[in-house]
Amino acid sequence: NRLIEFQRQPFLKSLLYGVGGYLFFIITAQFIATLANLFTKINLSLFSLNSVIQLYSETNLALQGNNFLQFIGIAFLIALVESVLFFGPGKEFLMDLFNVKQLNFSLSIAAVILIMASIFTYFHLTAKGVQNAEALVLVFYFAVVSMVLIVMTKELLPAIILHIVANSISSLPLLGITIFSFGSIALAIVIIGVVLYFIFKNLDLRRLLSRVGG
Repeated sequence: NRLIEFQRQPFLKSLLYGVGGYLFFIITAQFIATLANLFTKINLSLFSLNSVIQLYSETNLALQGNNFLQFIGIAFLIALVESVLFFGPGKEFLMDLFNVKQLNFSLSIAAVILIMASIFTYFHLTAKGVQNAEALVLVFYFAVVSMVLIVMTKELLPAIILHIVANSISSLPLLGITIFSFGSIALAIVIIGVVLYFIFKNLDLRRLLSRVGG
């Protein structure tokens, strides 16, 4: 039996976890460069709220065509596919490899989180061609936050929502929208949350993604 389900709680609760995970990510990510500089020789530039969003946008896959279709592809399709593949079957494989029987924070779970974050980062380095050290550190940290969210909730949906929100906000310049303050981020999150609510309410994505994510 799988230890993690696609969804096990009401959608609005999963939505709050996903949004909360994103807010935690962009706020705490501003201190990641400082910690990395203390314990490594990477010598990263210090992050700000805007630079976190800007650097994250550099990790998005470059698509061709209409800007709106690019936005949909990056914000929703790529976020869905990456989240399901890496944090679904990929995570399950590592859990089986480390013989994880209970989904509680432990050394085994920590190893799974760090290895999956490394694989996720390597994918962005090779498949997406991300070379910026600061951006790669953000990708690694993003994967860690996603995996911790999954362990906390025992479900995949909050991590998917976190990924959709992150990709959506970082891709808003494709629509001519610039995020310049925490207030504008909050407004964007509300709008994205409403859109996701109606998508999941009117389309049977839950059943579809449950089959994909196991």
